[in-house]
Amino acid sequence: MLIVGILIAGIWFVLEIKRLKHRVLAILFIGIILFVYVSGYYVFNGTNIDYSSISGLTEATKLYVGWFFSVGGNFIDITNNIIKMNWKGNLE
Repeated sequence: MLIVGILIAGIWFVLEIKRLKHRVLAILFIGIILFVYVSGYYVFNGTNIDYSSISGLTEATKLYVGWFFSVGGNFIDITNNIIKMNWKGNLE
C-alpha cells in the first residue's frame, strides 16, 4: 500500500512539473508579445511608415532593431556605472 501511494505521488508530481513547464512557457510567450507590442507602439508612435509595402516594412524593422540595440547599450552603460560606483561611502 505504501509503495502504491509513493508511486501515485511520483506520477502526480511528474505531471504537475510538466504542466508547470507549459504554464511558465505560456506566460513567457505572452510577456514577449506584450513587450513587442508596447515597445513597438513607443518606437513607431509619430512616424510615417507605410506598412503595406516591403520598403516600409524594411524601414520599420530597421527602426525597431536599432531602438532595441540602443536600449541594450544603455543597459550595459548603466550596469558599468553601477559597478564603478563607490559602494563603501564614507565609512573608511
